[in-house]
Amino acid sequence: MTQRLTYHLESTNSLYDRQHGFRESKSVDTAINELLRNIKTARRDGKHVLELSIDIKGAFDNFQHRAILKTLTTTLAQVI
Repeated sequence: MTQRLTYHLESTNSLYDRQHGFRESKSVDTAINELLRNIKTARRDGKHVLELSIDIKGAFDNFQHRAILKTLTTTLAQVI
């Protein structure tokens, strides 16, 4: 199931380009490298740089799981 869903999302370009989590050939390291590259480029070009990182405690526990399942069911039903 996971392989089919991943294949569908990757082959239809449904994932955001900059998403690094749970993707082949991407990781925390590639995300950090992209961030550092963007910061260096902005500073080189004389731009201001602001980085904001938010970690919401218990975020997963507070997801509206039924809403997520409903969305998955309606948008990806043909894959499953």
